[in-house]
Amino acid sequence: MDFLTTINNSEVIVTEGAVIERLKREYGVELDPYIANAGFIYDSGQRKLLSSIYRQYIDITFEHDLPMMVFTPTWRANAGRIKQANMIDKDVNLDCYNFMAEIRDSYGEYAENIYISAGLLAVKEMPINLKKHYFLPLQKSFIYSKLSVW
Repeated sequence: MDFLTTINNSEVIVTEGAVIERLKREYGVELDPYIANAGFIYDSGQRKLLSSIYRQYIDITFEHDLPMMVFTPTWRANAGRIKQANMIDKDVNLDCYNFMAEIRDSYGEYAENIYISAGLLAVKEMPINLKKHYFLPLQKSFIYSKLSVW
């Protein structure tokens, strides 16, 4: 089922919540001062932890056959902050999406009930022509909010 149909026909859509707070408080993990947890996907231990947290939420929705929206871990990953984090050589936003897609796709047929949103994507410093170049090819995969992206 596509996202708009799900929105219009589901009584509830579950989202994950407070992933960053869980990392800090439950696991005592230090976040990157510039891109928070976005860079975790590049470290095998941190990637595993992040995956485990997302799967805890998804497993609950899977058990109850509910639709789920997960957010890419890109809350602070705009061009300026990525540069400050010395990750300019990485496509952090796309890599975070692909990380979430791997998790989603591991759920077999249920994966069609898991929607990935880059709604927390921080792109305010990206020029509009770059936004169009970067995001238009991905719009079939991402769920966008005009307020958070454009």
